[in-house]
Amino acid sequence: MFLILATLNSMKNFGDEHKFFRAALLAEIAAQDRGSQKKLADKTGISRSMICDIKQGRTRCSPEKGRIIAEALGYKSYEEFIDRGRKLEREAFSETAGQPPAGEAEEKSSLLIKRLERRLSVQAQKLITLQEKHIAFQERYIAAQVENTQLSLENMRLQRLVSDHEDLCGPPVGAGPIAPAIDAK
Repeated sequence: MFLILATLNSMKNFGDEHKFFRAALLAEIAAQDRGSQKKLADKTGISRSMICDIKQGRTRCSPEKGRIIAEALGYKSYEEFIDRGRKLEREAFSETAGQPPAGEAEEKSSLLIKRLERRLSVQAQKLITLQEKHIAFQERYIAAQVENTQLSLENMRLQRLVSDHEDLCGPPVGAGPIAPAIDAK
């Protein structure tokens, strides 16, 4: 369960990181002269269409390409560029919607975690039920194999008895070759 929560948290962080990167990129390109996107493409070696797709939110930028873009725009590190975007997002949020109610994000996260824990619990119970059914099936299979082995042993014992009886007494009456019919003329 910890792995699931860690994965969800890293996915959220990556989504936030993308949002912050995009905010910083939009601000930097808007602050520069016309043609700055082409200049940035030339400087970084990243295609102009890729930069446009990142800017428009159609694609996500890898941390490596993000680092290249951030350095080309004069930032010391990718993290500094992300921090700039984070600051811009906070400013935009406080200007348009005001401050979020205290604890709202934590409450949503808590509800999501509880929902995921319930799902995980249900899935774990289903798994336990399936394992119990599997064990019961294996027990029936083993019992059938034991019974089959016992029947095979009994069959071999009876065949030996019949063989020993034939050795001692000869074949059973009527089991031998049929004598040719004698014509009485």
